[in-house]
Order: sequence, then C-alpha cells, then structure tokens
Amino acid sequence: MAGFQSVEEFTAVVGDFLDVVRQDPRSVLAGSGFVLVFRLTDLDVEVVLDATVTPKAGSMFDVRIGKDVERAKATVTYEMTSDTLDRVCAGGLAPIIALASGDVRIKGGDHVGVMRLMRAAIADGVPLYRRCRGV
Repeated sequence: MAGFQSVEEFTAVVGDFLDVVRQDPRSVLAGSGFVLVFRLTDLDVEVVLDATVTPKAGSMFDVRIGKDVERAKATVTYEMTSDTLDRVCAGGLAPIIALASGDVRIKGGDHVGVMRLMRAAIADGVPLYRRCRGV
C-alpha cells in the first residue's frame, strides 16, 4: 500500500470504512463529545469524526470528509499523509510509533484522553479496514 492517489480514491475507501464503523452501537466515540480531525497533508483534505451529536441507530457519530468541512471545535487534530493514515489503519504502523517518528503531528487538544478511549477501537478496526482497502 502506498497511500491514496486521489481524494476520490481516499473518500471511497475511508468513507466506506467509516460508514460501517459509525453504525456500530458499541462505538467508543458515541456520546463522547469528541471532535477528531485528521488533516491529510498530501491530499489537502480533512476527515472529521464528530461525536457531539446524539447517537442514534445507524449513526453513532457524524463523519465528514472534504476540504474546509464544517465542524465544531476539534478536540484534537492529527496531521499526516494519506500513506501514514493508511498504514496505521491497516495495522502496519503502530499509532505510538507514528507519533514518535513525527509521521503524525498533533495540533492541540486532549490527545491523551482521545487515545485512552480509542486504543482498543483502532486495533479492532484493522480487519475491517483491510477488507475495505482490498488487502
């Protein structure tokens, strides 16, 4: 895998993945009040996971992907390339290694609280992401 060649390819794969994830009633994000922003520097696009909304069947949190997407104030913003996000989601790069190496940069917010909540969810999502990615 080598990241994504276009915003359209990224949106198709990651959008499908997040659509399944946000429907899961066991979502750790649901009701957390977190707004997570993933800014992909190579594609100039943001992924926003907005858990300030009230969870309901089929939509435990909102997902928005695009350039200059409307969003509430971010709990934390992660900056990286699409390749880094791809490798983390596919299980090929541990989040802590991505942070320590500088492949992921944190822009303000409650990163420790987010990681405490998301640690298991990231690992649990790897098989689903790999299916959506076709690997």
